[in-house]
Amino acid sequence: MQHYQIVDGRIADPGKFEGERAWVPYYYELMLDGAGWGFDWPDESETTVIPIYASDRRQWADLQGYAYVVIEENSQGFVFGQAITEDTFGEIEAQHEREWSTVEEGDQDAAPSAKEAH
Repeated sequence: MQHYQIVDGRIADPGKFEGERAWVPYYYELMLDGAGWGFDWPDESETTVIPIYASDRRQWADLQGYAYVVIEENSQGFVFGQAITEDTFGEIEAQHEREWSTVEEGDQDAAPSAKEAH
């Protein structure tokens, strides 16, 4: 994995991870390798939720108290990461279900929950 200049816990180098926490490239690579649960949204955006393990918390202290990392990449290629709690993961699943339930029938089939799909 590429090495980045870290200032105050954030990546200072310009590019797709600029301004993100030091752990975001690691979780981005995990996402590319198929880790976690993917959520496809009706607006065609995608969110990946990846579990945080004890070894990750030992390496990055700012992940203490969190259960998952959310990784998203925008259409310009910039990557964003956020550490979330178990409750927030439940909220993401509920929002996913609500958004797909409002998609008109026949326009697109409702998507299964991310945990069911994996």
